[in-house]
Amino acid sequence: MINRYEVFETNNMVEHENLDVRTITIGISLLECIDSDLDKLNENIYNRITTVAKDLAAVGEKIEREFGIPIVNKRISVTPIALVGGSACKKPEDFVTIAKTMDRAAETVGANLIGGYFFHEFHYLFSPSNFGFFSFLTRLVPKKRMTRFIKPPAR
Repeated sequence: MINRYEVFETNNMVEHENLDVRTITIGISLLECIDSDLDKLNENIYNRITTVAKDLAAVGEKIEREFGIPIVNKRISVTPIALVGGSACKKPEDFVTIAKTMDRAAETVGANLIGGYFFHEFHYLFSPSNFGFFSFLTRLVPKKRMTRFIKPPAR
Protein backbone atom coordinates (compact mmCIF):
# COMPACT_ATOMS: atom_id res chain seq x y z
CA MET A 1 0.00 0.00 0.00
CA ILE A 2 1.32 3.44 -0.90
CA ASN A 3 1.37 5.85 2.04
CA ARG A 4 1.28 9.66 2.08
CA TYR A 5 4.99 9.97 2.78
CA GLU A 6 5.84 7.98 -0.37
CA VAL A 7 3.51 10.16 -2.44
CA PHE A 8 5.08 13.30 -0.96
CA GLU A 9 8.59 12.00 -1.69
CA THR A 10 7.67 11.06 -5.24
CA ASN A 11 6.08 14.46 -5.87
CA ASN A 12 9.19 16.12 -4.45
CA MET A 13 11.38 14.11 -6.83
CA VAL A 14 9.17 15.10 -9.79
CA GLU A 15 9.24 18.81 -8.88
CA HIS A 16 12.82 19.23 -7.68
CA GLU A 17 14.81 16.32 -9.08
CA ASN A 18 13.15 15.97 -12.48
CA LEU A 19 11.86 12.45 -11.87
CA ASP A 20 10.16 11.35 -15.04
CA VAL A 21 8.20 8.11 -14.97
CA ARG A 22 8.80 7.13 -18.54
CA THR A 23 6.50 4.22 -19.15
CA ILE A 24 3.59 2.15 -18.01
CA THR A 25 3.21 -1.22 -19.71
CA ILE A 26 0.42 -3.70 -20.18
CA GLY A 27 1.34 -7.22 -21.23
CA ILE A 28 -1.06 -9.02 -23.55
CA SER A 29 -0.94 -12.67 -24.55
CA LEU A 30 -1.80 -13.09 -28.22
CA LEU A 31 -1.71 -16.90 -28.15
CA GLU A 32 -5.50 -17.13 -28.37
CA CYS A 33 -5.32 -15.10 -31.60
CA ILE A 34 -3.40 -17.75 -33.54
CA ASP A 35 -5.06 -18.77 -36.79
CA SER A 36 -3.74 -20.27 -40.01
CA ASP A 37 -5.57 -17.60 -42.05
CA LEU A 38 -3.55 -14.37 -42.11
CA ASP A 39 -6.57 -12.08 -42.40
CA LYS A 40 -8.30 -13.79 -39.48
CA LEU A 41 -5.08 -13.66 -37.45
CA ASN A 42 -4.80 -9.91 -38.01
CA GLU A 43 -8.45 -9.42 -37.07
CA ASN A 44 -7.95 -11.48 -33.90
CA ILE A 45 -4.84 -9.51 -32.94
CA TYR A 46 -6.54 -6.14 -33.47
CA ASN A 47 -9.61 -7.18 -31.48
CA ARG A 48 -7.56 -8.65 -28.62
CA ILE A 49 -5.33 -5.58 -28.23
CA THR A 50 -8.12 -3.04 -28.50
CA THR A 51 -10.25 -4.97 -26.01
CA VAL A 52 -7.61 -5.67 -23.36
CA ALA A 53 -5.81 -2.30 -23.59
CA LYS A 54 -8.86 -0.12 -24.14
CA ASP A 55 -8.28 1.76 -20.87
CA LEU A 56 -4.48 2.06 -21.08
CA ALA A 57 -4.35 5.76 -21.93
CA ALA A 58 -7.07 6.62 -19.40
CA VAL A 59 -5.23 4.72 -16.65
CA GLY A 60 -2.01 6.57 -17.49
CA GLU A 61 -3.80 9.90 -17.31
CA LYS A 62 -5.45 8.90 -14.02
CA ILE A 63 -2.04 8.06 -12.53
CA GLU A 64 -0.75 11.44 -13.69
CA ARG A 65 -3.65 13.28 -12.06
CA GLU A 66 -3.79 11.23 -8.88
CA PHE A 67 -0.08 11.23 -8.08
CA GLY A 68 1.17 14.18 -10.12
CA ILE A 69 3.70 11.98 -11.89
CA PRO A 70 4.21 12.45 -15.65
CA ILE A 71 3.70 9.26 -17.65
CA VAL A 72 5.52 9.85 -20.91
CA ASN A 73 4.85 6.52 -22.65
CA LYS A 74 2.02 4.05 -22.56
CA ARG A 75 3.36 0.75 -23.85
CA ILE A 76 1.92 -2.61 -24.89
CA SER A 77 4.06 -5.73 -24.78
CA VAL A 78 2.78 -8.80 -26.60
CA THR A 79 3.57 -12.47 -27.11
CA PRO A 80 6.54 -13.15 -29.41
CA ILE A 81 5.22 -12.46 -32.89
CA ALA A 82 7.11 -15.37 -34.43
CA LEU A 83 4.98 -17.70 -32.27
CA VAL A 84 1.73 -15.94 -33.09
CA GLY A 85 2.33 -15.62 -36.83
CA GLY A 86 4.09 -18.93 -37.39
CA SER A 87 1.14 -20.79 -38.90
CA ALA A 88 -0.28 -17.92 -40.94
CA CYS A 89 2.85 -16.23 -42.29
CA LYS A 90 3.98 -18.10 -45.38
CA LYS A 91 6.51 -15.50 -46.50
CA PRO A 92 8.51 -12.90 -44.59
CA GLU A 93 6.37 -10.02 -45.85
CA ASP A 94 3.31 -11.53 -44.13
CA PHE A 95 4.78 -10.41 -40.81
CA VAL A 96 4.47 -6.81 -42.04
CA THR A 97 0.69 -7.15 -42.00
CA ILE A 98 0.89 -8.14 -38.33
CA ALA A 99 3.14 -5.17 -37.58
CA LYS A 100 0.69 -2.81 -39.29
CA THR A 101 -2.23 -4.36 -37.41
CA MET A 102 -0.44 -3.95 -34.11
CA ASP A 103 0.44 -0.35 -34.96
CA ARG A 104 -3.19 0.42 -35.84
CA ALA A 105 -4.41 -1.20 -32.59
CA ALA A 106 -1.86 0.77 -30.54
CA GLU A 107 -3.02 4.01 -32.11
CA THR A 108 -6.65 3.13 -31.41
CA VAL A 109 -6.02 2.64 -27.67
CA GLY A 110 -3.62 5.58 -27.32
CA ALA A 111 -0.43 3.58 -26.77
CA ASN A 112 2.88 5.20 -27.70
CA LEU A 113 4.80 1.93 -28.11
CA ILE A 114 3.89 -1.63 -28.97
CA GLY A 115 6.06 -4.65 -29.45
CA GLY A 116 7.04 -8.14 -28.50
CA TYR A 117 10.15 -10.19 -28.54
CA PHE A 118 10.88 -11.66 -31.92
CA PHE A 119 12.32 -14.88 -30.50
CA HIS A 120 10.95 -16.11 -27.20
CA GLU A 121 13.71 -18.66 -26.65
CA PHE A 122 17.11 -18.67 -28.26
CA HIS A 123 16.89 -22.32 -29.31
CA TYR A 124 13.82 -21.42 -31.40
CA LEU A 125 15.82 -18.84 -33.34
CA PHE A 126 15.86 -20.86 -36.56
CA SER A 127 12.37 -22.29 -36.50
CA PRO A 128 10.55 -21.70 -39.82
CA SER A 129 8.48 -18.82 -38.41
CA ASN A 130 11.45 -17.12 -36.78
CA PHE A 131 13.58 -17.65 -39.87
CA GLY A 132 10.89 -16.02 -42.03
CA PHE A 133 10.56 -13.08 -39.70
CA PHE A 134 14.31 -12.79 -39.23
CA SER A 135 14.99 -12.85 -42.97
CA PHE A 136 12.53 -10.01 -43.48
CA LEU A 137 13.97 -8.08 -40.54
CA THR A 138 17.49 -8.32 -41.96
CA ARG A 139 16.31 -6.47 -45.05
CA LEU A 140 15.01 -3.60 -42.92
CA VAL A 141 17.69 -3.16 -40.26
CA PRO A 142 21.31 -2.32 -41.10
CA LYS A 143 23.63 -5.27 -40.43
CA LYS A 144 25.67 -3.51 -37.73
CA ARG A 145 22.50 -2.97 -35.63
CA MET A 146 21.13 -6.49 -36.13
CA THR A 147 23.15 -8.10 -33.33
CA ARG A 148 20.97 -6.52 -30.66
CA PHE A 149 17.97 -8.49 -31.97
CA ILE A 150 19.56 -11.92 -31.62
CA LYS A 151 20.89 -11.87 -28.06
CA PRO A 152 19.92 -14.93 -26.03
CA PRO A 153 17.46 -14.31 -23.19
CA ALA A 154 18.86 -13.61 -19.70
CA ARG A 155 18.86 -16.63 -17.45
